[in-house]
Amino acid sequence: NDGTFDNKNGTFDNSGTFSGDGNFIGAFTSSGVLAPGSSAGVLTFTGDFTKLAGSTELELGGLFDGGDNKDNTTFDWLDVSGDVSLLGTLQVSLLGNFALADRDYFNVIRVGGTLSGQFDGLGEGGLVGSYGGENLFITYGGGDGNDVVLYVNSIPEPGSAVFLMMLAGVGITTRRRR
Repeated sequence: NDGTFDNKNGTFDNSGTFSGDGNFIGAFTSSGVLAPGSSAGVLTFTGDFTKLAGSTELELGGLFDGGDNKDNTTFDWLDVSGDVSLLGTLQVSLLGNFALADRDYFNVIRVGGTLSGQFDGLGEGGLVGSYGGENLFITYGGGDGNDVVLYVNSIPEPGSAVFLMMLAGVGITTRRRR
């Protein structure tokens, strides 16, 4: 936690819980729990990252990624210089009183190499969950085109959309009668 783990001469296989902030050097494989930060934080992987099973647990507490100082991030994310291969589940929770709003987005896995795989049950555009009435979705083509991004896109419920179209239709019909 909060330091550098140098394993550049081999592959580290995590089947337990790997959490905290810091830098991991070398190939990293996980079939356990991966939980960046201690609250909100960043795990940096200098090498390839493979998630075989288990869970990735992310906390969202704001929109700021930390800028030039990753210690200032308000949400969990992974910074991977190499290739990323994903499997396993994704679990997302909100920190404190943070509430999602329309058009919020979180670049949660930044991939320097190529991205393959997806979280279990979460295809492109899949619903991650609903938080305070806002739906959180996932894309595997965000950021610079191969990053994993979570985003909020508020769309009226089907019943509301039909009602709005009916009102628009009534307005059009009323105008034609004049």
